[in-house]
Amino acid sequence: MTTKLRISKAELLTAITYAVAAAVTMALAIVFEWLAFKATHQWPWRDLPNWLGLALNTVPSVLAGVLVYTVTALATQRWIQGALASRWFARWMLPLLVASWLLILILMNWSSPDFWLIGQLLIWPFIALVAGMVAEALTTVFVNRWPRRAAA
Repeated sequence: MTTKLRISKAELLTAITYAVAAAVTMALAIVFEWLAFKATHQWPWRDLPNWLGLALNTVPSVLAGVLVYTVTALATQRWIQGALASRWFARWMLPLLVASWLLILILMNWSSPDFWLIGQLLIWPFIALVAGMVAEALTTVFVNRWPRRAAA
């Protein structure tokens, strides 16, 4: 007995949109982080608290993920009929594979002394994708609730 994987046109279009958004998110995370480091280049980092360095390495990536996937979720739900009802895994398949691949690379190389030469270029896109997943889920929940409140 074989089972067929059926994917609707709305799910396919949404999956393609989310895959493109993943690439945009990762690129934007690196750009935002670069801008953050460029803006703070003259700061006396040795005199500042450690949490500020952690914030500088995470907040711009989180902002990139939230920005791209909030806009993507709202746009797909508005312009692709049936996108709101599409299965979560179908639309997140490629971004999940990329995030998993990044996480595996990070975990495999974490203890290497050379990791931090390029480690941030793996961590920033990973953080952005995870933040994007959370933002998309919250956006979808709130968009789902608006029609119910208006109908009541």
